[in-house]
Amino acid sequence: MKLWYNSPGSSWKEAMPIGNGRLGAMVFGGLEKERIQINEETLWSGAPHDYNREDAGRYLHEVRRLIFAGRIEEAEQLFLKQMMGDPVNLQAYMPFCDLWLEFPGHWPVDKYCRELDLERAVATVRYEIDGVAYTREVFCSHPGGCMVIRLTSSAQGRVCVNASLSSVHPDTSVLTDGDGAIRLVGQTGTRSESKHWIAAWEGPGLRFEGILKTFCDGGECIAADGALKIVNAHAVTFVFTGATGFVNYCDIGGDPTEKNRQNLARIAGRPYEEVLNEHIEDHSALFNRVALRLDGDANKDEKEGGRDRLPTDQQIRSIREKADPALAALYFQFGRYLNQHEPFPMQIDANFGGTAGIAEMLLQSRARYKGNSAEYVIDLLPALPVQWPEGSVTGLRARGGFEIDMTWEDGMLSRAVVRSLKGLSCTLRYRNESIRCGVNAGDPFHYCPSK
Repeated sequence: MKLWYNSPGSSWKEAMPIGNGRLGAMVFGGLEKERIQINEETLWSGAPHDYNREDAGRYLHEVRRLIFAGRIEEAEQLFLKQMMGDPVNLQAYMPFCDLWLEFPGHWPVDKYCRELDLERAVATVRYEIDGVAYTREVFCSHPGGCMVIRLTSSAQGRVCVNASLSSVHPDTSVLTDGDGAIRLVGQTGTRSESKHWIAAWEGPGLRFEGILKTFCDGGECIAADGALKIVNAHAVTFVFTGATGFVNYCDIGGDPTEKNRQNLARIAGRPYEEVLNEHIEDHSALFNRVALRLDGDANKDEKEGGRDRLPTDQQIRSIREKADPALAALYFQFGRYLNQHEPFPMQIDANFGGTAGIAEMLLQSRARYKGNSAEYVIDLLPALPVQWPEGSVTGLRARGGFEIDMTWEDGMLSRAVVRSLKGLSCTLRYRNESIRCGVNAGDPFHYCPSK
């Protein structure tokens, strides 16, 4: 289950996203110069601030009076002037840094491909130069707390790369940090006036720090002048982690250096394959919970080596001319991938309307409350598009702790399996049928609609 392209990304929207719920990155897949743009969830402009406006409460009665008198615009103006937060605008989420990898002489190339494997959460770039195959693998490990980059080639001693860090924030510097490592340190700056809904701030802001550490298999690694130079290695592994001084909403005096030290300690000294497999196992435990097949084609690329379908950007352009259920299934899973680690502590709220929209076409649920008890109603295939006459889905969740599997043929539901994770009961509805479902926690309830 992959997004793949036959050329590098030329803009941020074309790069491949990876992340672990705390660190996120966009991998562009460049040839002579690779850019990996990095974010960290706690890096914001500004600093702790009390937004409460003094005496705002005493205007509430007058705002209500104006509303009930039909003087809505006056009520709005009074509310905006006297009751909104101080300042009205909020602070902005900020980019962390860019990681640059330069590959001298890597142009022109043959057989270029970059792909994002949703099931493994790994971005990969492959190409050949003079018969030598080069591969980059990039992922953000949640259990490891770091981003990992692996560079290999099919010939010994052919990996040569220059690595550096940069940031858009003026108050930053990059230092050599011992053998095989560089460190970026900085602090968010001031903003003299509000702009584009972002509030002004006089500072000082958040301190932040990123560390890039190198582990070479053969060759030579030179760390100097805030950059890394690797020559004639058999393989290279980069590990990046970043952190800020954020502790909580009223304290930004934390130590990013210590946070980075702890994150690096999770990976230091471990073989690359062990770290990769740990990452895939952690990701798969969540991602593989839901599977969607539409029109029998959703897994075609895996069956035939992943290259029978068009590159993803071409698939998107061609959908205007012909429906592509497999692309819809991929889109659904891509949304789940982007939200994969959103529930983890401190993760900023995430959303992806396309995935939610597809899920609502297949399954809708609601709770009807009577006093303190709830009656759950689940509608199966309430809005199945005619372009998806055949398919199946497993692992969809409904309100009340229900898990649903469904299969449909010729646009009609053929069977459904419902599991109540909490041992509650519900009402299943499909077209004109309604059936009560009640089983013990974890036991399946099988439903086959009448023909």
